[in-house]
Amino acid sequence: MESMFRFSRKLKSIDLASFTTPNLLKISALFLDCGKLKTIKNLNIDTSKVSDFSFMFKNCDSLRELDISKLETKNAVNMKDMFRGCQSLTSLDLSNFDTSSVVDMSGMFYHCTSLKSLDLGKFNTKKVTKMDIMFTGCSSLVSLDLSNFNTENVKKMEGIFNSCHSLKFLNLANWNTEKVIEMNEMFAWCESLTSLDLSSFSTSNVITMNSMFYDCKSLKKLDLTNFDFTHVKNKDKMFDGCSAEIIMKDKE
Repeated sequence: MESMFRFSRKLKSIDLASFTTPNLLKISALFLDCGKLKTIKNLNIDTSKVSDFSFMFKNCDSLRELDISKLETKNAVNMKDMFRGCQSLTSLDLSNFDTSSVVDMSGMFYHCTSLKSLDLGKFNTKKVTKMDIMFTGCSSLVSLDLSNFNTENVKKMEGIFNSCHSLKFLNLANWNTEKVIEMNEMFAWCESLTSLDLSSFSTSNVITMNSMFYDCKSLKKLDLTNFDFTHVKNKDKMFDGCSAEIIMKDKE
């Protein structure tokens, strides 16, 4: 079923009740660029063996609701851009998702501009190595509690919260960033964030921090005394437009 309905730009509704799929291994790009698709009924296909869910609903601009409660994801490895560009979704119930084997979550919710809340409390991210641009452009999200995220293997975090314009609260407590090499544009254009606790961050392997806090105009204070800039090669515009009092161990 990989790319089965890809580019079906006139498709408005589909019912998968008659689909039998016991041996599916890939379901990537299934509805990619189905821009007029508003309804997907009976999405209870057997995905118990599927490893690749990437691009599955990418650019389904017109989807206002999506029932994915029957999707089995226990063998999922790739969720890259899974919901990218689903601009009309206001909510998404992922409470049934088993993400214990997922390695790539990059761009997973990219530009989901209408999402007002997102509960990822049950996400197991222990094996994830890529979280870059994961929430970029989620401009309606007000709060995001990711304190349960295990980030010990993540290497890419660039742009993860870029353009989350409405985000007022962000819980990154206990985040382990020891393996992260890219943090550029990580919080760029998070204009509504008033506080940010990065005390758990380790930056000893980070190479890029350019535009990391760009236009964080509501931040009052930014304590970066734990930051290690030893290997950082690019810090261009790191604090441009950021009004916070910046506290560092050594001024760089």
